Amino acid sequence: MRRNKLMVLILFGILFTAEGAVAQTQAEMRFLQPTASLSGNTGLWKVHSPINLAPGQAAFSVWADRINRNPGLLTITTYGFGGSAGLTSWLELGVNFEVNRRILVRRASELSLGQQQLGFFGTKLPGAAPNLAELMPGSTLMPQLRNPALPTGALSGAAGYYNAFPFANRIQGNGIGTVGVGLKISIFSEADGHPFDLGVRTYANIPTHRSASFLRERPSQPGAWIIGSDFLVGKNVGDMADLYFNAGYRGYDSPDSGRGVTLSDVVPLSFAFAIPRNTRFQIIQEYTAELLVGSRTANTSQAAEDVVDLTVGLRAFLNRYELQRRLSDTNESRRRRQAWFCFPTRVHLWLPHGGNSAQPAQPELLGEPERSHGWPDGTIDRVGEFFERRPSDL
Repeated sequence: MRRNKLMVLILFGILFTAEGAVAQTQAEMRFLQPTASLSGNTGLWKVHSPINLAPGQAAFSVWADRINRNPGLLTITTYGFGGSAGLTSWLELGVNFEVNRRILVRRASELSLGQQQLGFFGTKLPGAAPNLAELMPGSTLMPQLRNPALPTGALSGAAGYYNAFPFANRIQGNGIGTVGVGLKISIFSEADGHPFDLGVRTYANIPTHRSASFLRERPSQPGAWIIGSDFLVGKNVGDMADLYFNAGYRGYDSPDSGRGVTLSDVVPLSFAFAIPRNTRFQIIQEYTAELLVGSRTANTSQAAEDVVDLTVGLRAFLNRYELQRRLSDTNESRRRRQAWFCFPTRVHLWLPHGGNSAQPAQPELLGEPERSHGWPDGTIDRVGEFFERRPSDL
């Protein structure tokens, strides 16, 4: 039944898009410009386009994003805004700010700091600090995960944490996120006779807090400087589809110089398409993956962290507004400024990759339960509306 609802939604989107896929006049196509992604630079949602905004043009986004991650069965909800501006014919600047992020920990017993909050270490009181023998080697903060997840369980020799938010624990983390800055360079494009579009994006996510003690109370960011670069490839398939592929490397500068936890670097891979091309209504589908590489604090859930996300949705250029202003010169001319309102809608599906090494018999629900609005075990958020489904719903 749940799968049928999803198929109905996707079918409706296809029909809705096909209805809008009428021939566009050249005047209308001028306004189908690149839109700002969640990172600020232009693209889809999390996949970037190698095509930049023209010099002097700008695009903005206000967005909400909710995902589930393991270990800990985390529900991560982020609200942010951003934008991009064309600086030259080949260079684009993108900026974004994560205004608020809320992390709900549903299975604290899968996390090292969660087990600490449950009283598994030291004096066995909730929140008691672990003794030296219970800490991870070389760490002043992260205890070894107990397996089975009991105060009397054996120390496993490895920690339990999610690489992007290692300080998540029993507390419902709620605070601001990071500031992102990216430069996107267009190398060449199909419009100039090349066989495909090619670009590169270099970016940095700047933490607003670095203190481990602060982040344990508000684990809404990793506390790490994140610097990366991606190659961006695009290809037009006639008037049928735009194809995009991103691949790169993302380095994490661990908080407190790695004394608490050493985070893994990441190889991000993504593929997306938008169909049809040059229409007011488009179906968008994204596949995004993050592969953990390099040295890090040993973790008990390595396979579960290498997740793959599938995102399906609509992009609609719904309306155009015009601003007029008179310019006083010898001929008294008029200048028109025109733009499109773009309202993306997406369906987010989480495709699990691997499993957890220590799953409790019954899920441990901590904090308030997430409410369902129409879809069982799902949520609907607005500011770029989307549906989220957990693996149990598929």
